[in-house]
Amino acid sequence: MKKLIYLLILPFILISCSSDDDTLHSVTIITLEQPDKNIYIGDEYQLTVSHAPIELTAPTYTWESSDPNVAEVNNQGKLTALKEGETTITVKAADLQLNSELKIKVLPIKATSITMSKKEVEIIIDAHHTLTYEIAPKNTTNTEVIWKSSNEKVATVNDGNIKALSVGTATITVTIDGISDECVVTVPKTLFRYKFGATIEQINPTVKISNDFAYNWADISGENPLRAFVFKNNKLTELWNCYGTDKMLSRDYENFLQEVNSLNPPQAVTLENNSDRYARLSKNVDGLTWKNGDYNILIKNGEISIRNTPYPMLIIQYTEIK
Repeated sequence: MKKLIYLLILPFILISCSSDDDTLHSVTIITLEQPDKNIYIGDEYQLTVSHAPIELTAPTYTWESSDPNVAEVNNQGKLTALKEGETTITVKAADLQLNSELKIKVLPIKATSITMSKKEVEIIIDAHHTLTYEIAPKNTTNTEVIWKSSNEKVATVNDGNIKALSVGTATITVTIDGISDECVVTVPKTLFRYKFGATIEQINPTVKISNDFAYNWADISGENPLRAFVFKNNKLTELWNCYGTDKMLSRDYENFLQEVNSLNPPQAVTLENNSDRYARLSKNVDGLTWKNGDYNILIKNGEISIRNTPYPMLIIQYTEIK
């Protein structure tokens, strides 16, 4: 009877030993390692897996991402970050029925600086000026900026396009990801201006005329162009878009308008872009497309001098002012 019992126990012992031996010669744990840096949109990162017992050969792995729109992973465990968000990466050793998971957070690339094209600009009432900007780094994910004017009664801004409304100063701010840059806009006093169908608006009637007088240009874009007067010896001699003198303020505007309507339109002249020279004109001139309101012309001794800029501009018929 004892012999029979021994024979029954022996196979059980052999089976147990065999099972323990198999466990010692196979991987029992796999662990997907945490990345050692932040993952940003556009990054590629090689994920690593550790296993135990460490002295054994690593098994064959398969990979998958719970949200491949956020980040993809190939068969070698190479991660590619595609957009901001979170995804779970899973690695499996299918033959051993082992797996490990890791949550990956993909971060946006934020701007570190934003720089406007100008720090300060001067434009006259109803004129426009467009500011541009540069963002760093150039691969910033979010490129949406916010424009703001500190005083919308003086100047408004829309997508970088400034319009001057009244005399004063305003600070234009552009912001991205909490980082800002500023440009100070100054709208100077002008003499007077006229819009057809309206009346003369007296802004600063105390300015005195001289032999040398600088005229500031006005913006004539849009459906309601801005017009102003040019004078010689208190007589209206031309109508186009510059600012005149206070000597007009005591005149009969209706009579002047009749005289304006009989004037011949100016002729055209073209200035080359990006030149430092001054154009001397000895004939009537017509205009090109107006871009900005912060350039001057100078009338002296019967000649009109126009400083050239990268922008074409509208100019008036010259006249000597005394």
